[in-house]
Amino acid sequence: MKKILGIVVLCLLLSTNAYSACEKEDFIKYVEVKGNCIALFGTKKNEINKKQLIILLHGDHRKRDIGGNLPAFVNKIENKDRNVFVIARPGWKVKNRKSDGGDSRGVDRGDNYIFIRDIEPVALAIKKLKEHYKPEELILFGYSGGAALTGVIIGKYSGLIDHAILAGCPCNVPEWRKHRKKGSGWPRSSSPHNLVSNIDKDIKVDILIGKNDKNTHPKFSEQYYDLLKKENIDVTLTSFNGNHSTMWEKPIKIINLIKKAIDS
Repeated sequence: MKKILGIVVLCLLLSTNAYSACEKEDFIKYVEVKGNCIALFGTKKNEINKKQLIILLHGDHRKRDIGGNLPAFVNKIENKDRNVFVIARPGWKVKNRKSDGGDSRGVDRGDNYIFIRDIEPVALAIKKLKEHYKPEELILFGYSGGAALTGVIIGKYSGLIDHAILAGCPCNVPEWRKHRKKGSGWPRSSSPHNLVSNIDKDIKVDILIGKNDKNTHPKFSEQYYDLLKKENIDVTLTSFNGNHSTMWEKPIKIINLIKKAIDS
C-alpha cells in the first residue's frame, strides 16, 4: 500500500511541476498558457473595456528576437480607445522577455507552424487577453510567419477574432516552402489555405502584399483571397510598392495601411 501511495504522490508532483502556472502573469508583460509564460509588449496604459484590442504577431526572425519594429508599431497605433500588444511567439523574445516553448533548435531547422507547439499557445494567449481586457473588437495583425499563424487561428478558432490583417502571408505553406526551395515543405505545419471553410462569416479580413515580394510571393496571398471570396468572407486585397522586408524595415508604410484597415 505504501508503495502505491508513493507512486501516486510522485505522479501528482510530476503533474504539478509540468503544469505549474506562470508566476509572472500580469496581462502586461506576460500571460500564462498551460503553465508556460507567453511574453508581451504593450501599450503604456492598459485598461479594461477599451473599444479595441489589437494583437500584433511577428515573422520568423532568425535570431529569435523580434527587435524594435513591432514595438514601434505599438507606439504608432495605440490611442485612448485601444490596447495594443505584441505577442512573442513560443521561443521568441520581445524587449528581453522570452516566451516559453517553441523549437529549441531555432528557425528553419524544421516546421515553424506546428499547431500544438507554435500556434495553439498564441491563440490561447489571445483568448486570455480578450477575456481580461473585454474589448468591443479584437483585431489580429500578422506579418509573414505571423500572418500564417493569423490565418490558422481564424480558421481554428471561429468567432475569436473580429478583424484579421495579414501582411506578406505564406498562406499556402507547402507551396511557399517549394517556392523558397527549403527542404520538405514543412509537412507538420498547419496552413491557412486548408482552413478557409471554418472561418466565421462575420469576420473582416484585410490582406496586404508587397508587389515585389520574392519571399512570400504575392500569388500566395492572392490565392488565399480568392478562397475567402468563395466563402463569402468580407475580404480586401491591397498591394503596395515594396518587397517583403519593406514592411519590416520601413514600417511607416505598412503602419498607415494598418491604421486605414482598423479605422475602416
